Amino acid sequence: MEAVAAALGPDPAEAAWHACYRAASAIGGNFDDQLRLEVLRRLVESARRGTAH
Repeated sequence: MEAVAAALGPDPAEAAWHACYRAASAIGGNFDDQLRLEVLRRLVESARRGTAH
């Protein structure tokens, strides 16, 4: 439920990250999941700054 609510945020990039984070937390994410989320978070931040790589 928290992942769905997070996905409805006003900023699509941040909403996607929050939804993924909450979904991974709900299922007990492992190190690979944490790494993917960190990469996604950095891409979101980079896109906001306009410096996506």
